[in-house]
Amino acid sequence: MQPVNDTQAGRMQLPILAAPPSRFTLGSIRLGLIVLNVLVVVLCAWMLEGAWRRELREAESHAVTAARLLEQGVSATFDKVSVALNGVSSQLERQLAEGGIDQAALGPLAAATAGQIPELEQVIVFDTAGREVCGLPSDRCRQLSIDDRDYFALLRDQPDRPPALFGPHLSRPTNEPSLIMARALRAPDRAFAGVVVAALPLSRLQALLAAAQLGPNGAASLRTPNMELLARASRHAQEPDVTPTAGVSEQLRQSLSRFPDAAVYRAVTASDGVERVAAYRRLPNHPVYVLVGEATQDFLGAVWTAAAWAGGFLVLIAWASLTVERVARTGLREHDRAQSLYDHAPCGYHTLDPEGVYLSINATELQWLGCAREDVVGKLRPSDFFTDEGKAAFARSYPSLKSLGHVQDLHYELVSRQGTVRRVLVSARAVSDDRGRFLMSNAVMHDISELSRAQDQAREVARLQSLMLDTELVGMALLKGRHVAWANRGMQRIFGYRSDEWHGLPVRRLHADEAAYQSMSTGRAQLQAGEAYRAELQLLRKDGSLCWMDVGAAPLRADADEVMLLVADISAQKASEAARLREVELRAQNEQLMESDRLKDEFLSNMSHELRTPLNAVIGFAGLLQMSELAARSPDDAESIRLISESGEHLLRLVQTMLDFNHAASGTMAFAPEPLIVPDALAQVVALLEAPRLAAGVTITLAVEAALDTVVNDPLQLRQMLLNLADNAVKFSRPGGAVMLRAHALDADRWCVEVEDQGIGIHEGDLDRLFTPFVQLSSGSDKAYGGTGLGLALVWKIATAQGGEVQVRSRLDAGSVFTLVLPRRLAARPEAVALDHAVG
Repeated sequence: MQPVNDTQAGRMQLPILAAPPSRFTLGSIRLGLIVLNVLVVVLCAWMLEGAWRRELREAESHAVTAARLLEQGVSATFDKVSVALNGVSSQLERQLAEGGIDQAALGPLAAATAGQIPELEQVIVFDTAGREVCGLPSDRCRQLSIDDRDYFALLRDQPDRPPALFGPHLSRPTNEPSLIMARALRAPDRAFAGVVVAALPLSRLQALLAAAQLGPNGAASLRTPNMELLARASRHAQEPDVTPTAGVSEQLRQSLSRFPDAAVYRAVTASDGVERVAAYRRLPNHPVYVLVGEATQDFLGAVWTAAAWAGGFLVLIAWASLTVERVARTGLREHDRAQSLYDHAPCGYHTLDPEGVYLSINATELQWLGCAREDVVGKLRPSDFFTDEGKAAFARSYPSLKSLGHVQDLHYELVSRQGTVRRVLVSARAVSDDRGRFLMSNAVMHDISELSRAQDQAREVARLQSLMLDTELVGMALLKGRHVAWANRGMQRIFGYRSDEWHGLPVRRLHADEAAYQSMSTGRAQLQAGEAYRAELQLLRKDGSLCWMDVGAAPLRADADEVMLLVADISAQKASEAARLREVELRAQNEQLMESDRLKDEFLSNMSHELRTPLNAVIGFAGLLQMSELAARSPDDAESIRLISESGEHLLRLVQTMLDFNHAASGTMAFAPEPLIVPDALAQVVALLEAPRLAAGVTITLAVEAALDTVVNDPLQLRQMLLNLADNAVKFSRPGGAVMLRAHALDADRWCVEVEDQGIGIHEGDLDRLFTPFVQLSSGSDKAYGGTGLGLALVWKIATAQGGEVQVRSRLDAGSVFTLVLPRRLAARPEAVALDHAVG
């Protein structure tokens, strides 16, 4: 019998839950039975050892025979390939000697040769550069190349070598590991003319190995001289994946060093861990080893049969002499089975004493703890392997177990001595005596680490999905039968309903009225057709306000009874778009008004010129009439002629004012500055206002600062500005009032003229309209003063064109002060100056 090593013996030991009772009472009988059983055991052991050695010798003989047969079969296959390769090479060399390879016959020749040998995949011919000789038809050419293969370089340098095996290599047509048998083609002058290659896939060689009769757990393989695995066949039910890099046993390496050609040995196979009696042989003409092995468990059937008979004989003897012992032994065997199930269960079992110390523990739980049984039983508690949180939970749950009798589904973090952490689920029941006193606890422990991780992952996925779905950015809702079944926080924010108000809410409540709800028939038709629906709709919030929504919907079922709804509030975008459209509309209206203003200015300019020509004629004829005899003979006629002349001149001044304003507004005003004596310029203005002053009963006072003597300005424009301001002061003064014209320097670059009156004054709310063209503060039926409303506007435009400004201070019924600020030296500018149309 095969000896059992220490490790295996350790694994076979089972915990003894209860020692078998002793039934022997008579020492002589016990001694006789012991001697008898010892003799029988020795005899059976001798017989079983002989059977073991006999079976081992037969297995070695069978392995050697199988190896020889397999070596012959593989050698025959390789020889057939070599013969076929030589045949193809001979035909091709004969064709080369006759003028070249027959391209039409090349393909059929290679295919016929490969078809004769099942293990052969294909035969390919390559030229001196390593490129595939394609033959006809050329469209089947794969454009293969072997110029980088080691065997190509070897045969090119040694073309007289016989066919030889190389590899394994990945076959380039099929990308499958294959052995390559190659032979050089020689030209008539024995020079290198190419290579003929035969590919033997390792998968096809495996069929040769599978034919060997090696038992249920036998194995056969082909290996290179350095023991690299080429092919392997095994009937082992639980054989692991075998890779070409799988190692070999140390017994095989030692045997190869002593017997390199053939030998038989016994070892545990490195690839699958099965103990086998194996034999190997090296192929005489090729660098390949054949290895076959029979598993010891397959050929020991007779030994186990003999052991069974011996056991039966021993049981018979024991039963005849010691019935009690046989019963005890049977009970112990049953106990061992139960102990094995207990120890190797997929969950942990343990019992604890009243103090919570281990009384027993199965092997599964010991493995989780990473401890030996003797280090745990009677010494440690489960809490010694728990985290701090688990220790606190155990301290609470164990007293509950004693009082309640059971605990269920307790979760702990179990930490092994090696630091491995696993999540466990523990349930326990109390064991008490007849008086109800607690004796111990029976507990079962399940490893739920994978389940816990899966639950954690599921919870994390659910959390992420909840975060994505229950967002406030976009409203999402599930509709069932035109009612809301679920709504996220975005729907609550947009529509104002609480979370508990959404469930069962009719969709109709989100529409302003029945007409709006019925207009959704097109959308419902699209959803029933299985299509998505999207539109911009005005929906109703809980507070009754309407808001614009970008609504998207998609059916979740074929009948559109369940619909996923997505809603985004676009009220702000809609308002922005409306504002933009209003801005565009206002811009268009502004452009239209500007064009109207331009046409008006053009009309005024044209009409002013048209009016001034006949007015000059009227004034001229009135002058002639005043100098005629008609005026001298009749005082009434002279007065009428004077009124015609004065009215004409007044009307001409109005037309001139309109013309000047139009020039200023249209940007056709030019500057012609020259040195002016300020007192003289102001005196001329006062002289021109003599008649209106006398008619209004107003005095005009003139005051000029001594330091201000000469300025540079356009005399006509300066006179027009001062005349308009002074004329307004006279016109709006009360009889007996006074008008003051004061001129003084502001700084080295500016000077000003103040026109002050004691007239009616101006209301503060009207100051902003004072310089607006065609605007008079009294108008219509209440208009008390004449004029066109252009005087102050014209002053403003001329002053700003010169780089100055007009200021005003006024109190109602107390008078006004107009200040004209101008540069002391106006630059010459004969060309027109473009002026701003807005005058304040």
